[in-house]
Amino acid sequence: MGRGERSAPIRAGGACPVGEFGPFFARRALAGHRKRRRHRARLVRGRRAPAVADRVPERCGGHRVLAGFETAGRGGRNRGATLSAGFLRPGRGSEAASEPRRGNPRPAPGRVPSGGTAVTLRPEGERYRRLSSYLQSRFQKPVRTVTLRGSFGCPNRDGRVGIGGCLFCSESALIPRMADAFGPIESQLVAGIARADERFPGCGILAYFQDGAVTAAPLERWAPLVRTALAHPRVVAAAVGTRPDFLGEDALDFLGELSRQTPVWVELGLQVANDRLLADMNRNHTVLDFAEAARKAGERGVAVVAHLILDLPGEGEPDRWRTASLLNRLPVAGVKLHNLHVLRETPIEALWRRGEIRLGTREEYAAAAARFIEYLDPATVIHRLTGEGPPELMLAPDWARRKDLVLREVAKELERRNGFQGCRRAGGSAFAPDPGLC
Repeated sequence: MGRGERSAPIRAGGACPVGEFGPFFARRALAGHRKRRRHRARLVRGRRAPAVADRVPERCGGHRVLAGFETAGRGGRNRGATLSAGFLRPGRGSEAASEPRRGNPRPAPGRVPSGGTAVTLRPEGERYRRLSSYLQSRFQKPVRTVTLRGSFGCPNRDGRVGIGGCLFCSESALIPRMADAFGPIESQLVAGIARADERFPGCGILAYFQDGAVTAAPLERWAPLVRTALAHPRVVAAAVGTRPDFLGEDALDFLGELSRQTPVWVELGLQVANDRLLADMNRNHTVLDFAEAARKAGERGVAVVAHLILDLPGEGEPDRWRTASLLNRLPVAGVKLHNLHVLRETPIEALWRRGEIRLGTREEYAAAAARFIEYLDPATVIHRLTGEGPPELMLAPDWARRKDLVLREVAKELERRNGFQGCRRAGGSAFAPDPGLC
């Protein structure tokens, strides 16, 4: 064929007039056509083809960059997010890029989808990142928690921000149920280590300052107690529980200094990323308070663990989606998930007795927890999946008394959905209804 002459079009099942290489070029053209069709279909669904590498957070200025987003300077594109003042904010195209994929086949946990890069986030077979596995991997031995009481008080009870506390909170439930709970920190720690050694001889110890809002007390009162606990040779890490609106600069500087020497994290109560629901629960702080506290802690290298309740009255699937989306965008290293339970001597007890609130079933909670796990960034460590109160204070629900059955139900629900942590990672502000299967 001479220059300038045009070949006849290629028809399916017909002879190719291009010569002996015609079939080769025909196959190439057909493959390219199919590839373009698949690409257009992915755009319609709202995001790129799944790849394990896309779901792995990277580091950017000490903060986690969300998986599945492009940042400025990465490949010359900025379709997904911009990093500003320590926050990862959605940029143009982020809502479409961050909605959950619908109908895409999911690889089994630990498997790599076609075209993906093998990145191991969890041991083979685990559908979410467990705290026990994380601690075992980091310290090369089991680690057990010893809860320590310092009588720091709660500003939501003593009038500094509120009276009576949160609707679901019992001050008695925060007191460890041991005779040594009111002794010096040293004796509490020794007694706790002895109990841990009964099941796990020689294990590492996580010193957890839980009661009240620790950082609401003056720094000179609680800082020496934390240093005392960390000085014990068996203690490998420490955790400090507090409210996000009482995490001041002096407390952050102190925790940041400690975190450069030994693992330290701060546990912040969020419960849900919905200011109306927070007000209904008498939390007396906002979602912005939590976001600011997490951002400032991340700037100092202090790990943040968020406390959440997945079945508050009035809480729906969009609320859980937005909560996961918020956590995925902040330097949050771990989460503790709780079900709502009614304890004696709490404000919510009267509402429950009058029938004004409904508590969900174990199956409903397991379904909510499984979906939240799918929304959560795969690098986030899940510290707990359910909450239980002291047996003598627990009123309802009865199913929450059996933690093992709750964990089994969540595992069964994840298996039924073929879901695993991060397979429908939340991002952006748009909520996409759950299609029912991961």
